[in-house]
Amino acid sequence: MKKLLSYLFALAAVAFAFTSCEDVPMPYDYPTNNGGGSSETTEVEPAGTGTAADPYNVAGVLKAIKGLGDGEYTPVVYVKGKIKNIKSVETEKFGNASYYITDNGSNEVYIFQSYYLGNVKFKAEDQIKEGDEVIVCGRFYNYNGNTPETEGKGKSYIYSLNGKIAGEGGSSTIEPKGEGTEASPYNVAAAYKVLSTMADNVTSDSVYISGIVVSASFSEKHSSNTYYISDDGTNDNELEVYGGRYFFGQKFTSDSQLKAGDKVVVKGQLINYVGSKGQKTPEVTNGSRIISINGKTSGSSEGGNTGEVAGDVTMKASEMGFTAKGIATKATMSDGTVLTFSKGEGSNDPVYYDGNYASVRLYAKNTLTISSKKKIAKIVITTTAKNGTTLYNGNDEAYAEYGSKKVSIKKDNETQVSFTGLNGETIVIVNDYSTNKGGVQLRISSITITYAD
Repeated sequence: MKKLLSYLFALAAVAFAFTSCEDVPMPYDYPTNNGGGSSETTEVEPAGTGTAADPYNVAGVLKAIKGLGDGEYTPVVYVKGKIKNIKSVETEKFGNASYYITDNGSNEVYIFQSYYLGNVKFKAEDQIKEGDEVIVCGRFYNYNGNTPETEGKGKSYIYSLNGKIAGEGGSSTIEPKGEGTEASPYNVAAAYKVLSTMADNVTSDSVYISGIVVSASFSEKHSSNTYYISDDGTNDNELEVYGGRYFFGQKFTSDSQLKAGDKVVVKGQLINYVGSKGQKTPEVTNGSRIISINGKTSGSSEGGNTGEVAGDVTMKASEMGFTAKGIATKATMSDGTVLTFSKGEGSNDPVYYDGNYASVRLYAKNTLTISSKKKIAKIVITTTAKNGTTLYNGNDEAYAEYGSKKVSIKKDNETQVSFTGLNGETIVIVNDYSTNKGGVQLRISSITITYAD
C-alpha cells in the first residue's frame, strides 16, 4: 500500500509540473515567434470591431480567424499592429510585401503579399520597417489550418502607416480634394480615398479626375491609351487609366496625343480590378475619355468642341421608379430619353430588384428599347457583381440593333458591357440566346448613353 501511495504522489507531482504557467499554450493555439523576438510578454486581450475607425488588434483578428471553418475567410476587416519582422518586399514584378505584425511581440499574424499605402504597389524596400505601426485592410484566414494570415496576391493593403493614410501625408503628400464632378473633379488622392471604400470588381458611377500624366502607352491595335496620372507628376501614388479614349470618346491615333507632364481631366469609372490570377489593380476602368489636356477641351490648338459627340447621360436602376420584384416597364432619363423594357421573345418579363445590388434583370431574349431625339453613338451598361462564378453581364449573343444594323455586345470586364459605333435615335438591345430561357442574365445596375451630333 505504501508503495502504491508513493507512486500516486509521484504521478501527481509530474502532472503539476506540466501544467505550470510556462507550459500553458499561447492564446488561440497558433504558432508564434515566426518573426523572431522574445515570447516573455503579457497576453493581450482581443479588442476592436474590425472597422477602419475601430480596427481589430492582432489578438482580436486571431480570435476571429480561430472561429472560421476550413477554407473560410473573414469579411474585409481592418487590423492594427506593429511590424515585427519583414520577410520580403518585392518591387520588380508584383510590388507586394510579406511581414508579421503583433500587439506585444509574441502574438502575431502574417501579412502575406500585401500592397502599400493607398492600395498601390511597393516601389522601394525602405517604404516599411520593423516597428512601424500599420492598419492593414483585407480578408484573413487560417492557411493550412495553422497559419493565420491575409489572403495573398495583393488582396490586402496598408490602410494606415504610422497614423497616416493615403493622401494625408502617406504615400502622397497631397490632400484629397474635389467632389468628382466636372466643376470639381477629384484629385488622385481623393480617387484613391474612394477606391479604399469599394469592393473588388465593382465599378463606381462616372466621375471626373484631374492629374498629371506620369507615363502613357498608346495601343495602335486597340486605338486606346493606357496611362498613369498622379497629383504631382511622379509615380508616387499614381493611378492607372486603363484603355482610355481621347476627347469625346474618340480613338487615339498616335502616341503624340498624350505625353508625360500633360495636365488632364478624365471622366470614367473607378474599380478595384482583380484579374484571373488574383492581382488587384485600382484603376479607371476601360471606356474613360479625356475631358481636357493642359486646359484645352479638344485636340485642336484653339480648344473647343470638335462636334463629334454631344455629351452623355446616366441613369441608375434604383432611379427608374420600378417596384421591387415588379416587372420593369418604362423609365425616362433626365434629358428625356426613354428606356422601355420588354419581354420580347423570352419566357419571362424583365424584373427590377432593389437592395445593395439594385438592377433590372434582362432574361434570355428580353429587350431594352432606347428612344432619343438625338443620335446615340455609344451605350455602356454597368452590371452587378458576380455571385461566386456566376456572371450577370449578358449572353455572348446579345446585340444592339438600329435600322438594319446590328452591333454585338462587348464585355469590357465582369461588370461592364458596351455597344459602340452606333448611329441611331432608336436603339434596341436584345439579350439574345439560343432558347427563350436560361443563359446569362444582363443585370443593369446603371446605363450611360453617349450621343453623337
